[in-house]
Amino acid sequence: FLLAYNGSVSKKDHDAGLFESVTLGEDVLIPVCRTSFMDSRLYEFPASREFPLPYIGYMPGSALANMVNKLTNHRQSRVHLRTIIETGTAETIKAFVLSDFGLSWLPRLAISEELNNGTLTELGDERHRIPFRIELTRCVANSHPDVIMTWEKLKG
Repeated sequence: FLLAYNGSVSKKDHDAGLFESVTLGEDVLIPVCRTSFMDSRLYEFPASREFPLPYIGYMPGSALANMVNKLTNHRQSRVHLRTIIETGTAETIKAFVLSDFGLSWLPRLAISEELNNGTLTELGDERHRIPFRIELTRCVANSHPDVIMTWEKLKG
């Protein structure tokens, strides 16, 4: 089994019938910063080419990095960023954002408490949100009885 975000497994492989997936959940990446960040440094969102925002990013090539890059480079939702840190996990990025290093896109489920208590602030609007699915994928060639039984329970 592979637990991944939607789009992480090649559609070409799906089309060839090598893999199948089931959606386990949904979330949304939202741009956030520590509530005091924008005021204390006189930044504006979505910023400008001359004054880009300090960005804590996901490792290049990762599913989340690809999703954020696609959005921030799109003409209607363009955000000017200056990457200052790249790391592999949302929890590490969250720690940097909470330490006031800059902004990032984080899964709403991972930051709901901080949004509710006012520690973090969402930036932008609906155009800057990235909905995604959490999917479990399996290779259909694996016919082990435990794999089949688990898969059937997940598909429900």
